[in-house]
Amino acid sequence: MSNDQQCEPQNEHSPMDSMVKRRRIMYLSLCVFFLMLAYSFTRAAVDSLFLEVHGSRSLPYAWLYVGIAMLITVILYNPMLTKWNLFRLYGIVSLISALLLGLFVIAINYKVPYIHYALYVFKDIYMVVLVEIYYSYCNSVFPIRTARWTYGLLGVVAALTAMLGGALVSNLAGMIGTETMIWCGVPLLTCNWWAAVLFSRKDKSLIPLCIKEKTGSIVNACRIVLNSRYLLFVLLFMILFRLIMSLLDYEFNTALEIAYPITDERTSMIGRLYSILNMCTPILHSSVGIILRIVCVPITIMSIPIILGSGIIAYSIFPIFIVIAGVVIAARAFDYTVFRVAKEMLYIPLNYEEKTAGKSVVDMFNYRFAKAIASVGLIVLGAYHIMHIAIWIALALVVIWIALAVVVAKRFRKQSSRKDELKSYYVGK
Repeated sequence: MSNDQQCEPQNEHSPMDSMVKRRRIMYLSLCVFFLMLAYSFTRAAVDSLFLEVHGSRSLPYAWLYVGIAMLITVILYNPMLTKWNLFRLYGIVSLISALLLGLFVIAINYKVPYIHYALYVFKDIYMVVLVEIYYSYCNSVFPIRTARWTYGLLGVVAALTAMLGGALVSNLAGMIGTETMIWCGVPLLTCNWWAAVLFSRKDKSLIPLCIKEKTGSIVNACRIVLNSRYLLFVLLFMILFRLIMSLLDYEFNTALEIAYPITDERTSMIGRLYSILNMCTPILHSSVGIILRIVCVPITIMSIPIILGSGIIAYSIFPIFIVIAGVVIAARAFDYTVFRVAKEMLYIPLNYEEKTAGKSVVDMFNYRFAKAIASVGLIVLGAYHIMHIAIWIALALVVIWIALAVVVAKRFRKQSSRKDELKSYYVGK
């Protein structure tokens, strides 16, 4: 048997055992519960504290640091793929994240200089890495037909958990304070590690150690992407999306800072907005399987840019907080649900190295690196006092994004036919 063959999951060409599938879904649901609840607390609290200490004008610099930190993270992450299976790695990263979060909170109490920058960067990095590992595992064990419904179910769990987290943040912000809320992430991330350990022990068929040793470097991971025109277009497609979302995030945070200058009130508003977001996402998650079954992956990929572009046009006409809040909530609702699942579908037909090492470059790197690119652009706009054109730049990028969406959709269809999408069996190479 060749090395390439050994790098594929052993059960990919046979019907998935129902008991194994149920156990996987149970543990995956438990992990996503702890992960999303932890992130609900840390995201709202860290964002609010950063705006209080440094203000929205400092966000481009924070995003630049996030991009640099993500590059370092990807360099460290890829060699780990040759040492541990995916879910053992998920548990290790969860435990390290819990420990680091606790250290950051202690550092805040001692007023360490620029600690809010470091905490902001850490908050972005740990979530991206854990979500990347989580979906890399899912993409390797679920065929497309199963993934449509399974990802929707896991998404409902994530959305309901985030809804609970948002409600808790909204109600507790004024009672226990923003800094205290960050501590809540420590035990929750520890529980996430515990769930991953149980999963690794129960499921002996977890993805085997199957990435070649030579792939365990950022250089070779990048080479995998560059050698695949399909992955290269997906990378460009995702970078454009994140650039647009970064510009929208800046507009949103600027409007939020002006509308809610008091820290705890701002934290409470962030919690309320995310509660609204999390009320929408269960509905969309529960509809993902139906949408992708009827509409199909390519059309879904092409529809998202059009929807987001319509929202940006609305804000350019009515530039007020309630409008930008609605645009961002809608964009994130689709990003977390329909777009997230459709985007993950793009990787399933690929081989194991492409959807782990290659995917890490496409998703982990571009997800925050795009923010770094956006931050440089915003810094330049700020230097010339023309920040008001940021929304028009976002709209122009949407036009290019739509064109790229068409290219990605066509290339996906070459990788996986409509008939393949409906198969019960794994369709990967």
